[in-house]
Formats: sequence, structure tokens, C-alpha cells
Amino acid sequence: MVFASDAHDHRAHASHDQDHQVSAPAAQAAIAWKPVDVRFETTTCEIPCKAPKSRTWTLRRDERAIELRGSGAPYGEVWRRLDDGKVDYAFVMHDEDRMIEYAPIDLQLINKVPDWERLGAVVAAEDIERLKAGKRARHEGFATRSYTGSVNGAKVEVVWIPELHLPAKIDSKTAKRRVTVRLLAVENSPAPPMPDVVRERYQRVDYADLGDMEEDPDAQRWIRKAINAPGHEAHNH
Repeated sequence: MVFASDAHDHRAHASHDQDHQVSAPAAQAAIAWKPVDVRFETTTCEIPCKAPKSRTWTLRRDERAIELRGSGAPYGEVWRRLDDGKVDYAFVMHDEDRMIEYAPIDLQLINKVPDWERLGAVVAAEDIERLKAGKRARHEGFATRSYTGSVNGAKVEVVWIPELHLPAKIDSKTAKRRVTVRLLAVENSPAPPMPDVVRERYQRVDYADLGDMEEDPDAQRWIRKAINAPGHEAHNH
């Protein structure tokens, strides 16, 4: 099971191949979910969990955009669902007041076409459908339903909040590793994902233009800092 919080690790993605012929990215279905501004904690440990590692991160979402940012991280990520159903992406370097913008075709070329539902809901409906429904309860005033089962060799428990279309908890355990995601906070007045008026304050660079900046020392300085940007290895010299 892949979580939205995993979106911050792009270094395993395929390199950019300029000669590779591809079809247009598939459109992503719209989801009428509730706008949210929430904070999660992800804890990972190697069994027997003697040294767990935790990090917190924020998810902001509405029907047209999704923003993820780790607490204290100098960068964030924003996805937007366009009018044709395709999705674009921005790697936002807050400490540089810059962002690298990726068109839908760029995401396909570097093997990072997103799953819109999984990005915005942390888990997708198809994940939950593979689990057995259990008890009903409440979490911070929200009605929940528990689901348990096995997915790809992992024992999984999901505590789901239907009203928010989000999990209150995900617990995934294999023989070697355990990952737990917990919902820590829900803002009553959610801030929107990065709006266009804020994007305009940043210096914006198209991902496709990074190759033209190889001889620019200043550009190479901040490009080297963008180690978590998808496709970074293709432009890191």
C-alpha cells in the first residue's frame, strides 16, 4: 500500500528520456471531497521497532488542487487538476522563492503521473475495498469505520473518516517493517492549497527548461539543492 506521504521521495523515479515517445497522460477523475487542511504524523521502524522515526506533514486539498509539505521542510509540492482532467505539478522551494513546474507530459516522461485520489485521500477506495469492514467509532468528533486485512504481504488496519475522505489512522506491518500514519489535527477553517496569487510571487521555471541552465552557475546552485525534485538526477551536474 502506497501512502500520499511517500510522495516526498522521488529519487527512485526513472530518468528523463528526451527521445522516448509517449501517449498523452490519462485524465484523472474529479472527486467531490471536502476541502481540508490537516496534519499527519508518519512513524516508520524496522522490526522490532527499537528506533522508530517520526515526521509530521501537512495536507491541504480542495477539488482542484492538493498541497503536501513536511513540517519544517524547505520545500513543498502542489498538484493541480486541470480542466481536461490531466494533472500538473510544482516543486516549491520556499527558501529560494522558486518553483519548478512540471506539465502533465513531463510527469509521464519521468514516470510520476499521480494517482489523484491517493494523493488527496492518503489511501484510495480500491485500497479500502481490499480490506474487511469492522467496528464503528469516533475520532475527534468524526464518525469512523475500521478496516483490516492483508495487502501485498502486509497486515493493514485503516481507521477511515467518511466525512473527510481521510484516514484517522493507517497501520501497515510486514515481517521487517512497520509504518503508522496518524491524523493529528484538522483545521476548522482550512487554508487552501497554494493559490495562484501566491504562486505569482515565486520565480517559476519549467522543468523542460532546466537542461538549458547547465552553464548558469547560479541556476546550478539552486538546482543542486532541489535533490527531492522528481527528475533531479537528470539535471544534477
